[in-house]
Amino acid sequence: MTAKSPSSVKVMRLRGTWVFMAPVAHVEICKDVGSEVEIHKVRLVSGTKLPRIRSRLGLHRPLADYKKRAWGKLFDPAKTYAVVQGKGTPNKLKQQITHTIREELYILAASQLWHEGRRSCAQVMLPQNVCSGRSTYVMANTKNDFHTAGWSLSQWHDLTIDRQWKQMAKACFFEKLLKVLNGKIHVESAWRADLRRAAILVGKSLVSSDIPSSFLWNMIALEVLLTKRGEKHSQELPARIEAFFGWVPFWADRKFRANISRAYRLRCSLVHDGNTEGISKRDIVFTDELLFNLLCILLRHTRMFASKRNVIDFAKRVEAERFLGIRPKVRPKTFLYHSRRYSRDDLAP
Repeated sequence: MTAKSPSSVKVMRLRGTWVFMAPVAHVEICKDVGSEVEIHKVRLVSGTKLPRIRSRLGLHRPLADYKKRAWGKLFDPAKTYAVVQGKGTPNKLKQQITHTIREELYILAASQLWHEGRRSCAQVMLPQNVCSGRSTYVMANTKNDFHTAGWSLSQWHDLTIDRQWKQMAKACFFEKLLKVLNGKIHVESAWRADLRRAAILVGKSLVSSDIPSSFLWNMIALEVLLTKRGEKHSQELPARIEAFFGWVPFWADRKFRANISRAYRLRCSLVHDGNTEGISKRDIVFTDELLFNLLCILLRHTRMFASKRNVIDFAKRVEAERFLGIRPKVRPKTFLYHSRRYSRDDLAP
């Protein structure tokens, strides 16, 4: 006589090690990168590869056996899956793991910071959080029978993780970021947490279609990377940005100092007064550029910047050199700044 299976209610309370799998929207992982990618705690796997590595992932049975269940339709070779293993009861793990996946998908979204600009960003999220992709509208004239109706597609695209994406991740900051998060590159634990938070904020900014929200996430990410609690951010943030980028040849021509001051004023007006007036796409792409270059510098020089303290000490030494009018020696020649031209589409609301 076969043992009776426990009810679904009892299963949710069973303590053990569980493999959590969930389909992810707008992500395609190609064969030329091995059909899988590890972020930190989350592994993304293409649906075609999932059955072949089920033992490595910890699945007790072949995937074909799970497909026979009522929920078996969740498994689709055309989809990409987030896979996480955790210990505890499904009741408690479900919320905890879902939160982890959402955060790490934001980190993945941060890899788009400089790829092709915001026009080609993918809204990398769990399916229940993804918008329909189109907006429907009706416009009726108030004085006659004239009216119009229609729909328009959103600008969201799929994020294709392929050889080109991998090369870009290696060339900028994203590959180093993953190595820091996974402990392959050593930095202080508090600084690792700051880098993780900043990446999540950047990802939130990139997947948001709301201009003020995108701008605010960017500004907070800059503060996470460059300031510490208790400091006067209105003074320290612009000074530290200048310490990292004041050497850029077009610093004065592009009015960096004025644009940074403007960005901080807009940030304060939004946070303290709820005022969204004046925040434009231009402000977002400016802070995008600052964040991209800052992350590249910090993550290409992890020996130099292994903690928040190192970041602040560096900025203070650069300021001291400028104040004393001596020849700069603190900033290494390996610092680079990547700039690009923005089209009208890049800056359009």
